[in-house]
Amino acid sequence: MRTSSKNVTCNGADDGVVKVFPVIQDASYPYHCELTGVNVNYDEPSDINNINEIGYFNNLHPGTYTLSVLNDDGCSPISMQTTFTITQPAPITYNAHFDWGYPVSYLTVDNIQGGNGFDVLAYTYYVHIDSHHDWALNYQGQYSITNPPQGDHVIYIVDTKNCQSAVMHVSSY
Repeated sequence: MRTSSKNVTCNGADDGVVKVFPVIQDASYPYHCELTGVNVNYDEPSDINNINEIGYFNNLHPGTYTLSVLNDDGCSPISMQTTFTITQPAPITYNAHFDWGYPVSYLTVDNIQGGNGFDVLAYTYYVHIDSHHDWALNYQGQYSITNPPQGDHVIYIVDTKNCQSAVMHVSSY
């Protein structure tokens, strides 16, 4: 049997997918696919249907799953099983601070980590500070605004797959 899968897009999400392509010698036997593992609940309705005929399972949380292809009539000329793991990226983390100086002050976001991807040749994070936003180079690890207006500033980071960090508030008084 062949499978393809897609990991969870953002940390804490449940959008993982797996698709099974059974290789069956005699296609005249009806079969079904069954999924067991993390957050597959047999007693309560959930967003994951653990048995289906097409072998497509979505809305998967990070974790390890077992996928089985079984014969519908209980005999077992068809019995295939594979285990796979759906992963998630690390949460996006960063530091933000105001550095007062004369004649120049800085509102700086640095030590950006986590989320999706790392490519020293590409922009990998979008830094939002109030209504101002710009790409930040991951390998430089720092983004600053010179002489920001006084006040409380709302900061968050978005990665290349549109995953967002927690919001941070920094005061520049």
